Amino acid sequence: MPESRRAQSRAGQHRRGHAGDAIARRIAESGPIPFTGFMEAALYAPQGGYYTSGRQTWGPGGDYITSLDVSPVFARTLGRQLAECWELLGSPSSFELVEAGAGRGWLSMGMLEYVKGACPGLYDALAVKLVELGGPPEAAMRHLRARHARQQVIQRQPCGEAQHADAAVLIHRHAKA
Repeated sequence: MPESRRAQSRAGQHRRGHAGDAIARRIAESGPIPFTGFMEAALYAPQGGYYTSGRQTWGPGGDYITSLDVSPVFARTLGRQLAECWELLGSPSSFELVEAGAGRGWLSMGMLEYVKGACPGLYDALAVKLVELGGPPEAAMRHLRARHARQQVIQRQPCGEAQHADAAVLIHRHAKA
């Protein structure tokens, strides 16, 4: 192997970090793993997973941007759709919104901002749960609670623990099947 290829290979191994090491160990010990297991480890390993590494992964300083980084229009549009669904269901006195793959909670925040002004009845009925493997960042939770203290429930849950009956569910970014 040429020296430059060896150097690239060593650099790649160094960058791989804890998640890559854990995946390599798992494969060495148990043989091939399903793609879902590989992705879960690569993205959410406690040390070195893409989303659990502590570094900024999305937004202007990250690896990619989402529609929510650019404009609140998407969240407002979904807030309007949520209000329409609530009305079509007879405007129930309690209504649960579950955002799977909530990340920073910006989608729910934008929807709540829209609903608060446009559909106060839904806003009063609404309970929000942010579901994120490992839980959404604490800063997102504090921000939501500060801006929407009247909400019945705003909580964080790892994906595997989410149990929701009779809920409007928006799947955003990543949802574990």
